[in-house]
Amino acid sequence: MAGVGVEYGFKELFFARAGYYHEDPANGDRQFVSLGAGVQLAGISVDMSYLSAAAGNPVDGTLRFSVTYNFGGKDRPVRLPK
Repeated sequence: MAGVGVEYGFKELFFARAGYYHEDPANGDRQFVSLGAGVQLAGISVDMSYLSAAAGNPVDGTLRFSVTYNFGGKDRPVRLPK
C-alpha cells in the first residue's frame, strides 16, 4: 500500500487537498485519486472529498463529507489518515 497527498491552507481557514492511493493487487488492488476541500471556523471544520477510480471500481465517484468540532486546544483538529 502506498499513498501520497498534498494540502494547501489559506489563512488557516480554507483548505484544498489532493492525493493518490495505490494498493497491492494481493491486498485488494484499490487505486484512486482524491480531491477535497474544507473550511474551518471557530473550532468547527467542514470537509468534502471526491474519489475518482477506474471504471467498475466501487469507490469511483464517491463523495465523502465530514463535520468536526474541536473541544479545546488549537483551533485546527488533528486529521487522521483516510
